[in-house]
Amino acid sequence: MTDATPTESTGAPARRSRRRSSRSAGPPVTESASAEQTVAGAAPRVATVTVEHEPDSTEPDSPGADSKKAGSERSEKSDATAARSGSRSTLLVVAAASAMIALLVAVSLLAWLDHRNSVRDTRRTAEIQAARQMVLNLTTIHPDTAKQDVERILADASGEFKAEFDGRIDPFVGIVTEAKVITNGEIIEAGLEREDGTDADILVAARSMVTNGDDAQPTPRDFRLRVTITESDGRYTTSKVEFVA
Repeated sequence: MTDATPTESTGAPARRSRRRSSRSAGPPVTESASAEQTVAGAAPRVATVTVEHEPDSTEPDSPGADSKKAGSERSEKSDATAARSGSRSTLLVVAAASAMIALLVAVSLLAWLDHRNSVRDTRRTAEIQAARQMVLNLTTIHPDTAKQDVERILADASGEFKAEFDGRIDPFVGIVTEAKVITNGEIIEAGLEREDGTDADILVAARSMVTNGDDAQPTPRDFRLRVTITESDGRYTTSKVEFVA
């Protein structure tokens, strides 16, 4: 008895039965896992590989790195600015101190010069005044006060000038008293000619009105004298008198 392939009633050929494969539930098994399972009695092993990733220098910096870099640059700029500011402040302080020292030196120098000029002017004034007074004493003599007039001259005389009166005081007083000569002097002008250490030459222009006993009208006589004034211990005396043409 032969097996006949069943057919449908329509007379169409019978369909070939398909073979179905079955698989277990779960994730699909890879070929490597299948290969590992083919080893009899071997337990599956899991290999762990650690790969260290080195940053590529060409890779762009992360936002955090950019922020840190920007902050570092700002800090460096701030430090540089602070350094420049500190340098400028130091220079300003040094310049101000130098200016202050220069000002103090200038003020001290001016004060010293002013003091020196004041002392010089005071001394010259005293020298000129001493010369004026001596010439005024020499040109003002009266018969009734002749002795006192000569003593007044000698009180401010020194050196060579004072020596000229030695032994001549009494004869001089006698002549003035006997001739009844009256002289009244006045100073026209006086000025410093030379100054050397403690000595100073003063030029004095004077006029004396001379009246003799027989003349009722006084006669003017003009004189130009060089008077040498010597300073000693703050005292000014006449050490020399000479006529100047």
